[in-house]
Amino acid sequence: MPVDDETMRKNPARILTGLVATLWMFTGTDAISQGTLAPTNAPSETMKSLQEIWDRIGDMEATQSAQQADIDQVQEQTATIEQQNSMLLDGQTNLQTQQAAIQDDPRTPISSLPYIINGPGSYYVTGNLSSTGHGIVIESSGVTVDLMGFSLTGDGGLDDYGIHVAGATNAMIDKVVIKNGTVSGFYRGLRCDYMNNSRIE
Repeated sequence: MPVDDETMRKNPARILTGLVATLWMFTGTDAISQGTLAPTNAPSETMKSLQEIWDRIGDMEATQSAQQADIDQVQEQTATIEQQNSMLLDGQTNLQTQQAAIQDDPRTPISSLPYIINGPGSYYVTGNLSSTGHGIVIESSGVTVDLMGFSLTGDGGLDDYGIHVAGATNAMIDKVVIKNGTVSGFYRGLRCDYMNNSRIE
């Protein structure tokens, strides 16, 4: 049946539908088939059981706990190191203070025996000292001897004195202070000749 141009212009959708239907009748349904939809393999399990999930959570918590223990140990070691550093710095500061005090100390150290003091001033013993003769001989007024808690030790020789204040009738010695220590092993531990206004502590 001939179709005029006026019909084509007014009903294009109807004409297109008719053409598709005609084509389907001639070619059959195989022309537009998409193949079989049946699965080729059995579906695999993709979900975890609740027990598996809890086990996984437990493993994660154990790992986190171990990591936290390591962190705590590192922090404890760091705190210990910082404390040791602080103590070391304190020790260095004390040492520097002591060194400064020694440098500023107007006293005269006594580090060996026998030792003769023939001028006024303050003297101190640096450690435990021993002698085969006299210990300390004081021949001047205005002397302070600080044994600093140490000891003077002799060998027991005759007429040896641990500390001898050697004054004379024409040369009196006064204002002497001897303190803070022990004297032993001498014939006389302490001998004071012509000494006035002095004290032994």
